[in-house]
Amino acid sequence: MVGHRNIPGSKILETIALYIEPFIEARAPTFYGDNITTLETVMRFFSELLAAAIMLGACSAQATSISLIALPEGGTIMQVTDAVSGATGGGIASSDTRTIYYFAPDFGDTQINFHDFAGTTWPYVYLTGGLKVDQNITANITTDFDAFGEFLLINGNPIYQFISDNGPLDANGNFGPWNFILSDGTPTQSVSAVPVPAALPLLLSALVGIRLITGRRRSV
Repeated sequence: MVGHRNIPGSKILETIALYIEPFIEARAPTFYGDNITTLETVMRFFSELLAAAIMLGACSAQATSISLIALPEGGTIMQVTDAVSGATGGGIASSDTRTIYYFAPDFGDTQINFHDFAGTTWPYVYLTGGLKVDQNITANITTDFDAFGEFLLINGNPIYQFISDNGPLDANGNFGPWNFILSDGTPTQSVSAVPVPAALPLLLSALVGIRLITGRRRSV
């Protein structure tokens, strides 16, 4: 077995200073002033390096993402990824990709930005830090705060995960007062209720009109 000696931290720094002294001794006065030793330069250098690493780690931390998923049966609805995981007032939230839902009673709530549901089956969605939104989402996405953190709002309404959704392709919560959320923030019980393009009703009306005119000509 190889033995190891306990070397005081100052000795380690002195050793480092010995090896890098030729590279930094000339630069020490430039960065830290004339009255500074090589050891002090090393200590400051590593202190600043550590601070930069911590800052870089904070900047690169995952942000909560709002995205869209096209379901096999048709329709495109919203999902969340990297929400805060753990206990919420509505249940245990997941940081994995999950479909998100509206709770209909929240719409008429006189207390703005307030979760009307409390229980164990519909977790609230809290942000981990930043927020990224799919460019195809046109809904107004904002946040608010309560005693537990910063939570997500879509068109001014709080949103939820569903405890029985176990994976990114699950979307089992569209029943009763619970609704899917379309890209513009519209609630829907059915994915087939995706808004059609504005010109489509006009096109259908025109086709019906042509059919009526053609039918009249044949009957003459």
